[in-house]
Amino acid sequence: SFFEHMTSLNVLDLLLTGIELLPSSLSKVIALKVLYLHYCEYLKELPSSLEKLEHLEVLDIRGSGFSNIPSFIGMLNSLRHF
Repeated sequence: SFFEHMTSLNVLDLLLTGIELLPSSLSKVIALKVLYLHYCEYLKELPSSLEKLEHLEVLDIRGSGFSNIPSFIGMLNSLRHF
């Protein structure tokens, strides 16, 4: 429930945090435009709940531990930088 009351947050930078899992409450941050997951090497997958982030413009996963890109990424219509 960490992000539940942060609906106006625009930028979330988790660069080099060592995070392993994104909380499902992140989908509540409906105003989020930029999500930096740069070098989160222990993060292995993106939760499908991120498809609710319809205002997301930048998603940076360089250096992260992803082995494949989920199909819902194509549903993020505002995404400009991936």
